Amino acid sequence: MVDRIGKSFVVVGAICVVGGCAEPAAAGRNVEVYASEDQRPACDTAHDLDVAFVESTRELTLCVNGAWALVGRAAAPTGATGATGATGATGATGATGATGATGATGATGATGATGATGASTRVVITDEPAGANCAAGGYKVQFYVDANGNRTLDSAENASVQTSYVCNGS
Repeated sequence: MVDRIGKSFVVVGAICVVGGCAEPAAAGRNVEVYASEDQRPACDTAHDLDVAFVESTRELTLCVNGAWALVGRAAAPTGATGATGATGATGATGATGATGATGATGATGATGATGATGASTRVVITDEPAGANCAAGGYKVQFYVDANGNRTLDSAENASVQTSYVCNGS
């Protein structure tokens, strides 16, 4: 135990450090005050059981067996944990970034199978004599789908025939 009188200290009881106590041998000794650890003398046989207070670290030390030992001190009780604060509001959404570069063109796909041959459209133009369709004569134009592909207007294809007339002037 150390009694502080002004700026000087005096050991009035046993001083305990980790591993044991400096029993009455340290009692009655003055506590030397040093501004920093590098100003404190080396702990050797000449300073055995000397007590030193280092102001920069606020530590009380005892020279024991060639080394300065920190004098034990009781740990202060830990205070209660404070309440957790409320979660803050969500920030505003940032601006939309720039559009990225266009990606590379993909590989060309395989060629599909050839489809079946479709029907052809045919046109037949014949002379049209003067009469009810053309007063001075002209041409009869017939359009039809050649369903069987023989390039001839067959009776089965007559239902698809569309007829127009191109008439001569009078």
